[in-house]
Amino acid sequence: MGFDRASYSHDTVVLSQPQSAGLKVQLEAAVGTYNNEPIRNYGSDSVFAQIGRSVGRLDVVTDNGVFTCTAFIVSKKYILTNYHCSSGILERVGASRIDVSYFVAGYTMTGIDAGTKKYTVIPTPVEFDKDLDYAVLEVLGDPSQEYGELKLASLVPQDGTPFWIIGHPHGEGQRISREKCKASDPAISKDTLLHTCDTLTGNSGSPVIDAGLQQVVALHRAGISNDDVNQAILMSKILENSQVLAAYRAPDAVPKAEPKTAAVDACDALYSAATEAKACFAYNGYMNQCASHVYAPIAQSYLQEFCQPQETVKVEKLPEKTCDDDPSLCSTDQLCGQSLTFKSGKAAWRADNVSYVTEAKRRGLSCGVIAVVATPKNTCSSDPEACNNANLCGKATAGPSNNRAWDMSNNWKAHVAEAKRRGLACGVNERISSTDKNACFKNVAQCDVKTLCWYASTADRSDQQKQVWELDANYRKHVTEAKRRGLSCGVTETLVIRDSSWPSPKKPCYQNFKNCTQSQLCRTATSTSGGKRTWQKHPYLDHVAEAKRKGLSCGIDIITAIKTAFENETINRRKQIQNGLSKLNYYRSEIDAVYGPGTEKALTNFAKAKGLNINQPEILFQRVLIQFSYICLKDAKVCADKELCKQARSLTTDRWGKFRWENKVQYSSHVTEAKRRGLTCGVR
Repeated sequence: MGFDRASYSHDTVVLSQPQSAGLKVQLEAAVGTYNNEPIRNYGSDSVFAQIGRSVGRLDVVTDNGVFTCTAFIVSKKYILTNYHCSSGILERVGASRIDVSYFVAGYTMTGIDAGTKKYTVIPTPVEFDKDLDYAVLEVLGDPSQEYGELKLASLVPQDGTPFWIIGHPHGEGQRISREKCKASDPAISKDTLLHTCDTLTGNSGSPVIDAGLQQVVALHRAGISNDDVNQAILMSKILENSQVLAAYRAPDAVPKAEPKTAAVDACDALYSAATEAKACFAYNGYMNQCASHVYAPIAQSYLQEFCQPQETVKVEKLPEKTCDDDPSLCSTDQLCGQSLTFKSGKAAWRADNVSYVTEAKRRGLSCGVIAVVATPKNTCSSDPEACNNANLCGKATAGPSNNRAWDMSNNWKAHVAEAKRRGLACGVNERISSTDKNACFKNVAQCDVKTLCWYASTADRSDQQKQVWELDANYRKHVTEAKRRGLSCGVTETLVIRDSSWPSPKKPCYQNFKNCTQSQLCRTATSTSGGKRTWQKHPYLDHVAEAKRKGLSCGIDIITAIKTAFENETINRRKQIQNGLSKLNYYRSEIDAVYGPGTEKALTNFAKAKGLNINQPEILFQRVLIQFSYICLKDAKVCADKELCKQARSLTTDRWGKFRWENKVQYSSHVTEAKRRGLTCGVR
């Protein structure tokens, strides 16, 4: 499931929480003039991009909508964010439950999912503190293997310490705040870090990174509306109170520096960032802070050489030809607009714009012009062009209804030719060779009329007797070529004439799923392969998601779709799903990773019991695994061996680096059950 930006409102996420000190703290609020930049402005090898790899978007799916925050990787299976972005979100947004959470890594360009990876997150925190507003969440999988992890520093920042904040404001592609991003003066107030870095809704949970150490020194959480500062939780306070995060604390390798040395180190970091960016704004930022630094003369030379205003040279550019210059460049609406005049409220061809009228007629357009003929001279029998499609097929074919053939007698040869010109099959089972199909698919110029219309048109799913243009993007070139040749291919189009006073038309269904009727949505979201209907792939994934959201099957065998989705999973994951269904009392067959009647019945009953959309098998599988994880936490006896060891073994090792049994009371039953089964769980 992709992230639906339309499913949440920025206003619903920003909530105010009055503080006893008289300050008004706004979770995820922006303070001051917004000034940050896309991380894509920097090369993939830059220090900003490398650190940003460990930061991702956190999507929290509730029964009251989808809400976004930021989180970052701290270990193989843990991410860190605000408590108000996990369990605490329910009270803030008026929801009763969290259905599922996702950690989206590698999301750097807004609206582009290519190159990203989505990890399911167990919504219940492994550890949290409401007062310190932090939560440690467990991720299914190991995002650190590809995206790395950030080190947590217990250093308390000094006044003016330069920072970087990397996050996903408004759920957009990753951005970095660094210009004028530093500790406030004073930096610390009531064990809370105050900073001047620019943030927006969705930045909650972002790491506050010391620019010199390049380690996390605080967890961003809020803005103070009556002051130009933002608020973050000191990482030193979190580490003092966290048993889980203590194992991931960075070593205190840097001695406490004198204020002068710290300033020099900060200027070194700013100069390094400027040289990597190779941009005027970066060198200006460095000079504003470090005018007396050793590298300042070099930066000043760069600004003088490359950053002075340049004289603008006006280059005369010949305007590109448009519809006003060439009728062949006109769209259908533009061409009809240029070709028509109106007499007594009726459309008529213009006598003063012959080239446009000629082009319109060449395309087979009527543009709403009704030809008035006192006495029809030609009938369907005498003139094939006077026939409608049904009458034309009646004249052009012969034989029984189940075995129609073209009538090639002298009387009807012309009618056969006209039917083929329109791309009509007329019930004749006339096969097109695979060679002709392949050649036509690759190059429309090689298509004959019949093969071209075979690709360009299809039967309307709501009315099988009606032909419509094919909407699949793979055949758009065939539709264009058919229209260019003036072929109708049996398609009847209704043309609407607009004038300048009319509002701009909505985008067609294939461009925007929101403008689709149910029949149009199904027609766009599905395709036929091997006689079976299947869901479309790119670029119609949004249409598929919308059809499933509305609970439409669109003629697809849902059971077959679930089976296909199950068999596309890995063997290990299939066994996990079956085991989860078994422990939840829905599945009683062998755990064999094979989709059979037992698996089908279990998944169907689980979806019905939980009120889930059976059209979305991927979400169905995730809910099974998440539900089973919850039960295992409560009852050790139902846990599979792997899940049981996960709960029974401590997250930290002893001083000799060996694993040990978990000593927390809530996991004592898991330790007992593991030992009863004879499991070592890696404990020596």
